[in-house]
Amino acid sequence: MSLVTRGTWRIAVVGADEPIGEALIKTIEEREPDGWDVLPVSLGEAEGCASYRDEALPCIRADELDWRGIDVAVFASRGQSAQQIARRAAERSIPVVIPQGFQGVGGPAREVADAPAAALIRVLRPLASRVGLRALSGFVGVPVSVRGRAAIDELVDQTRALFAMETAEAGVFPVRIAFNLIPQVGDIGADGHSTMESTLAGTLRGVFGEALATQFTAVWIPTFYGGTAVLHGQSERTLSVADLRDWLARVPGVTVMDDPLPGGAPTPATDAVDSADVFVGRLRVDDREATRFSLWLTYDHPRLEAAQLLVGLEKFD
Repeated sequence: MSLVTRGTWRIAVVGADEPIGEALIKTIEEREPDGWDVLPVSLGEAEGCASYRDEALPCIRADELDWRGIDVAVFASRGQSAQQIARRAAERSIPVVIPQGFQGVGGPAREVADAPAAALIRVLRPLASRVGLRALSGFVGVPVSVRGRAAIDELVDQTRALFAMETAEAGVFPVRIAFNLIPQVGDIGADGHSTMESTLAGTLRGVFGEALATQFTAVWIPTFYGGTAVLHGQSERTLSVADLRDWLARVPGVTVMDDPLPGGAPTPATDAVDSADVFVGRLRVDDREATRFSLWLTYDHPRLEAAQLLVGLEKFD
């Protein structure tokens, strides 16, 4: 689908001074769309600014935004304040692009899959089309940037404090995140699943069929931008490592790094940074039951989620 070219199209990027918002503005700039006018909106004090086409654009406070001149609003934050603003925009019949999980947003809204779901779907589509999928399970590592700039600052401050043998204060996260893992991404429901785990399962079943069995554990990990996943799956028909490697190598936006030498597998700090690709390695198939496979993947969470939001924008053309 082509980008909008009908004169000036005013886009409010809500959360423009947060990591995903910054990545979205950068992604829009790289696409070089004609007629797009980006308006950065902050959910906080609006002290910062965004860079777009070599111009510094000061952020506007969300509560001071004049919605009358906005053609579409895209939300790069999942906080409660962002959801309230999305509802108000929708009430004004302004088209909105929102990530998964927003509640009560009516009107013309486009919901896009978050980065973990997008990464898994991109990798799993060629398998589903060739050998079918019966079950999926695994570990999803979520970087702190998903919680915004304050979470990045908290990881930095805690790391410095620990090296200085000082107390690492927690604020954004319930406990220390530096050199730690927190297996609670979102609220935990009565069934024991967190918000992200339930959302991910629902998204995957929506794409690959309601009969798909899923069991994932989502964990906050002490990385700034790199997300990860360890994936274990069962197909309906047999496959091989060579099949996996060949199928994944053909997928646009997937980079296969499956060298057994040290450093031959992708990592969130050395390979995924500042890329919208999903990097895949450690490909394995059970030698006793060739329907069971495993792999490792990593991606830049803000960049991949920004790419998803941009797709949502393009669909309003």
